[in-house]
Amino acid sequence: MVVNEMEYRFMSHEDIELLITKYLDGETSNDEEKCLSLALMRNDIPKEWKITATAIGELTRDEALFDQIKGNNS
Repeated sequence: MVVNEMEYRFMSHEDIELLITKYLDGETSNDEEKCLSLALMRNDIPKEWKITATAIGELTRDEALFDQIKGNNS
């Protein structure tokens, strides 16, 4: 699954779940981890996914937010 960070808003729960599985298996790219991190910040995600958000950590989330802001200012 190839994703870009802007797609996180439109990802279905199934797509997010696939990325979570891929992340837990250690198979995600940096871009996929950033996209997943942003997707896990959405208000409509199941509570049990919050654990994955914690596992991904603040650094990945902050990198994703920075890249998103940088992209909006280009």
